[in-house]
Amino acid sequence: MEMNKIEYIKMANVEEKHWWYKSLHYLNYKAIKQYSNSKDIAIVDAGCGTGGMLLYLHNKGYTNISGIDMSKEGISFCKSRKIKCKKEKIQNLHKVYDKNSIDIVICNDVINYVSEEDQKTTLQTIFSILKDDGICLINVPAFNYFRGIHDKAVGLSTRYTKKSFSLLINKKQFKIIYMKYWPFLLSPIILMIRTLQRLQLNFNNK
Repeated sequence: MEMNKIEYIKMANVEEKHWWYKSLHYLNYKAIKQYSNSKDIAIVDAGCGTGGMLLYLHNKGYTNISGIDMSKEGISFCKSRKIKCKKEKIQNLHKVYDKNSIDIVICNDVINYVSEEDQKTTLQTIFSILKDDGICLINVPAFNYFRGIHDKAVGLSTRYTKKSFSLLINKKQFKIIYMKYWPFLLSPIILMIRTLQRLQLNFNNK
């Protein structure tokens, strides 16, 4: 399921200043720096949304960056930011990029929008465009008890645990280097807010 136009507008307005986006962008940047000090490595944001992650990397000096997104609204925002992008589904990455041509694929909160039966093959498609020593940085929503109003607004139907997500990984293709839950310290506060949101949704639906 795709996010609606209003959610893309909200994202574009807050992703450069909201703590969650800023933290996610920094975590990706930190992982990229650990992989290579070069600013010329080929980086693809698979599901780039309105382009916040790519804009962040551009401001950090990266020159070989691009993205895809299936939403025309997201692509429109990217182009207004002069970000190289193309309208395409993540399942069709191999139609946009050559095999073994990309150093890093970033995939933030996208796999969860792919149908469950297609998630494994989508990861295999990501693997196909990565260089032999390439890496994929993936962020997905965790734990069903963190569901809230935002999940409904963006059409989010799947949340994961480390175990459930690791089952999607073909261990012959990918090696899991690092996996963590974040933001760990804020999780009790987030859980309380999301619980109140679910209670509100249940009350409104009665």
